[in-house]
Amino acid sequence: MGTHTNVVKAVLDSRVDAGIIRTDVLEKMQEDNLISLSDIKVLNTKKHSDFPFLVSTELYPEWILAKTPHTSEYLTNEVLSTLLKLSTRPKTNQEFRLTTPIDNSKVHALMKEFNIYPYQKEPYTFIDALLKYKYFFLGLFIPFIMAIFFIMHIQRLNKKLREHAIEIENFNATLEHEVEERTHQLTLLNSKLKELANTDELTRIDNRRHFFLLATQYFYSSKRNNLELYIFSLDIDLFKQVNDTYGHAIGDEVLKSFCHTIKEIIRQSDLFGRIGGEEFCICIQNTTLEGATTLAEKIRESIQNTTTIVGTQELPKITVSIGISSIQKGDNEIFDIIKRSDEALYRAKRNGRNQVQIILK
Repeated sequence: MGTHTNVVKAVLDSRVDAGIIRTDVLEKMQEDNLISLSDIKVLNTKKHSDFPFLVSTELYPEWILAKTPHTSEYLTNEVLSTLLKLSTRPKTNQEFRLTTPIDNSKVHALMKEFNIYPYQKEPYTFIDALLKYKYFFLGLFIPFIMAIFFIMHIQRLNKKLREHAIEIENFNATLEHEVEERTHQLTLLNSKLKELANTDELTRIDNRRHFFLLATQYFYSSKRNNLELYIFSLDIDLFKQVNDTYGHAIGDEVLKSFCHTIKEIIRQSDLFGRIGGEEFCICIQNTTLEGATTLAEKIRESIQNTTTIVGTQELPKITVSIGISSIQKGDNEIFDIIKRSDEALYRAKRNGRNQVQIILK
């Protein structure tokens, strides 16, 4: 019906028996003298502590940020990062303060249950397969037609079959060699495509999607085997000033140098991924809190003391703030740990940057 207000009016006008609206709509309409709450019955009324509005379902958190489909992931993360940074140092006349988003897993579960984007499941038909693999089917059809004409030609030239037997054998050998060569090329191409799909193009470390995929596997392995697992949230301090002062080309070199330094320190079994912009995550297993803290301090000191020269130009010095959290018994997914490590990171930012902060629970 266009708006939630129209839904309420339709119920009151008896055009429909019941309607679904978001919380606070009824209270706002009564405040505007559009309705009286005494005229309305809320089905399946529930109570939630510290929640003042009428509600009949579980509470679902609102998204901290929404984007249109054509907006890039990079731009979205940049905007969100900027809003969070503004909130860590609010001005006296600032009317808003953005806090760390609460757990949205309930919303994701609801979207999966109702097959809402991006979890919708559409049937895969023969037409879909035909359109997707049209060149493959065309490639099969053409050899099929050629084979028919070839058989007809063989029948006409049956008397000359013996004379051409050696030539045909040579042709088959050549064809087999070409097939093996093409198969090898396809194998190399598939390997390259897999690497491109899982790797951040600039820094050559795991991209956001692949890091979360591997970290989720580490999470369930740690839960099953009762192993320690730690998440580091890293953010380069004042990286925007580097881009504004030296340009994005130098900023890209700084990011590559930053990742190279960390890769030289962490173990081969440790996961290291770029989450967005200048934000990174590390996932480590089989270590103690003391070991994780020591590793984080080693990374922080190495970044602070690293000097990199590209061509003839020395890159600007940078520092990094790091937040640490570990797996807990009540955690249901890897994002529960990441949420706490992000909170520890913001604490490090608020306390002056270039430091390590820990939040375990």
